[in-house]
Amino acid sequence: MGNPNRGPVWSRRSLAAAAVVVAAGLLTGVAPAHAEAGGAGAGVTLPAPTGPHRVGTWQFHLVDTARTDPWMPGGGRAN
Repeated sequence: MGNPNRGPVWSRRSLAAAAVVVAAGLLTGVAPAHAEAGGAGAGVTLPAPTGPHRVGTWQFHLVDTARTDPWMPGGGRAN
């Protein structure tokens, strides 16, 4: 048993870990989120595509008609 009058004892590993956490917090320069944000009129413009491939999006609606839908009345699939 330890000495009850001694109080909490910190190990070297615990002190080193606490020092690393404090140092990391100081070195990263914790700043409020609004410090980096642009003003209300700040917009983002992207450069025009320069590659040989077309740029765009595709939208797919895949329906498995062989399976029943547990959320539709009658078990049918909504197309």
